[in-house]
Formats: sequence, C-alpha cells, structure tokens
Amino acid sequence: MGAFLEQKNAEALAKQLRGEGFPVQISAVTRGGAPVPAPAKASGGQNQLFITGSTPDAVNAALKGKGTAQAVKGGIQVNPPFDLETAMSLSSSLKKDGFKVVIQRAKAAAPKAVAGGGPTYHVVWVGGYPDRTKAQQARGELEAKGHPGFLTQGVAR
Repeated sequence: MGAFLEQKNAEALAKQLRGEGFPVQISAVTRGGAPVPAPAKASGGQNQLFITGSTPDAVNAALKGKGTAQAVKGGIQVNPPFDLETAMSLSSSLKKDGFKVVIQRAKAAAPKAVAGGGPTYHVVWVGGYPDRTKAQQARGELEAKGHPGFLTQGVAR
C-alpha cells in the first residue's frame, strides 16, 4: 500500500486501513542491506491467535476483516499479530462464536544487522490471503476506497 521513510506515516496509513476492516502489517526494509529488525512495541509485544477444530474459511468469515486465517501445523493462525488488548477482545468474540482459541506470544524474528544498507523504509501491506482470488477481491475493495495497490507474494523486501 505504501513505503515510508517515517514510521509514523506508515502507522497512520495502517491505522486507517485497519479502521476500514483490512488486515494490515508493517515491515521495515532497507535497500542495499539486510532486513531491519522490527522495533520493540511499547504495548509489551504482539500476540497471535491460534485456533483448533475449524477451517480457515470459517475463521475468516468470523473475523469480519479483522485479520486473516491461515492453516498451519496443528490448526489455524490469525495474522497479523495483535497487541494483547485487541487479541483478548477478538479471542472473546471468536469463543462466543464457538471457536477454540488460544492466545500465544508472536515469535519475534531474530535481529539482523544492517550492513552498508541504504535508507530504511516502512512498508505497509494488506493481507495475506489464502488464495489469489481473495487477494484480488481485497485489492478491488481497497481501490474502490481510494487505495491503489498491487499483488505480491511473500514478505516485503
């Protein structure tokens, strides 16, 4: 959706898109160097929702755009990770809908050195989606709301 030198600008766009119901993540990348480690969150870290005994489609329907369900070993993981308050609220809502939900600490990526890199960009992206059709549908919804974009596979680089 966008690449910003200032993290606050990336956060502002991410907040707007989340308010419109899209699952949003921010990745810090540098040109000519290694990926930048994610900054520590003042909220005490990020938390992942893990669901067992269901399907990604059923979980996506219950999430109503507040995240994206992805099949992983042993169950379903909801992306992106959330601050604890949001994770607890969403978990409670999903439990009321009959889902078996566990909140886990999101695994932090090992810090990597930035060697001889260029400027750091904060890349805002929406997704991921379980298939291309759903990604194209989301892109169309974003474009209708004035957010042009493109599809890519994998993490921002």
